[in-house]
Amino acid sequence: MSAVQIIGPVVVTEAMLTASSISESETWNRLLFENDLTNAVWTKTTATATADTTVGPLDGKTTADTLTATAANGQAAQSYTALAAQYTFSVYLKRRTGTGAISLSLDGTTFTAVTITTAWAKYTVSATLTAGAKSAVIRIATANDAIDVWGAVVVTNFALAERVERLTTHAIYQRKVAGITDTMPEYDTINWTRVSTNNRWALLDNSASTRSTSASTITYTFRPGAQYPVSAIGAFNVTGSAITVEVKTQAGALMWSQSRGLGGTISSPSWYAYFYEERNVYDQFVVFNLPPVSDPNITLTITPQSGVASIGTFMFGDGRAYGYGANLGASFGIRDFSIKQQDEFGQSIFVQRAFSRKARFQMVVDATAADRLFYALSSRRAQPTLYIVTDQFEAGYIFGFYNDFQMVVPYPQHTVYELELESLA
Repeated sequence: MSAVQIIGPVVVTEAMLTASSISESETWNRLLFENDLTNAVWTKTTATATADTTVGPLDGKTTADTLTATAANGQAAQSYTALAAQYTFSVYLKRRTGTGAISLSLDGTTFTAVTITTAWAKYTVSATLTAGAKSAVIRIATANDAIDVWGAVVVTNFALAERVERLTTHAIYQRKVAGITDTMPEYDTINWTRVSTNNRWALLDNSASTRSTSASTITYTFRPGAQYPVSAIGAFNVTGSAITVEVKTQAGALMWSQSRGLGGTISSPSWYAYFYEERNVYDQFVVFNLPPVSDPNITLTITPQSGVASIGTFMFGDGRAYGYGANLGASFGIRDFSIKQQDEFGQSIFVQRAFSRKARFQMVVDATAADRLFYALSSRRAQPTLYIVTDQFEAGYIFGFYNDFQMVVPYPQHTVYELELESLA
């Protein structure tokens, strides 16, 4: 068997995900782009917005914007649709220049003056609105005054156990108690519980059982950047009729492409095989030793089958080969999280849940490479990693973590590594 490959995946950021066929929605905040007044959803009237000028009050990142009045009553406003209910408009503000009045409006017509300082503080206005189109407005009374703005939100009453989606964190949150609170769910553990990653980003979380799902073709495009070499790609827990991965240059030249059929496929296409051969079931796609492409675009496409396309995990990164391959006697299996029990009447109860793949093996490594492998494994001790134990079997691809490893020194020039691996469930 070939050498064991260890591939550390690149952690995908928003800047790397340039396109996706699966959209997101913001259902907690009635306003969009709460930390980006430069976006077109905010209408600026005799005012200008400058993005990312200072550190925000809660996130510790340079995400706060500056709003400057170019004439009297300069403002930024965003429209939203209200129901006949109570609403709250809150925003973090601090003064940058000037001393003029600052005011907020929840409906676009009634303004409330707020007294701001040079330190961050949250300012809130509440009202019971009639149904229809409204506008949340931040107004600066005096020309050339400037204020820093962060976290503009409009919220209403939330029911117990209500779930909302957040664009900022790409996550789903569930309400613990009913009521109105204007603190973002990611900073409010008293009222909100994070349930999961949202649909668009589910393939990038540390779970193979949470899936990105679509009734049509799934298409993602990633740009890892020139600083991240990519020699391996892996897709796990995939549903559909086929999966395709393409690697292109930034100019659009196709450098590599490969497809694989999913579900029930025959190993050798023929009439006899079509009617009589047992079909292989594939739900993963792993390729390593990719041709090097500087600053590539990686496109993932999953074609649906019977109206369903989904993927649990997608990863790409750079790999290293170690040793002479897994020794004979390597074992592969699964760890099942399903419930299988009998009640007092002898009735069997089955609840099917997720499972993880397992592998246990030994491998011979030259003494000169033993320390490098020891360091590589130690550095990946709490990070999802793709281990290619063998490319002879599908079970030989483990994207997850090691439970334990040992280095044994039986010979002067060779060491023996013993590893126990488990995939993400």
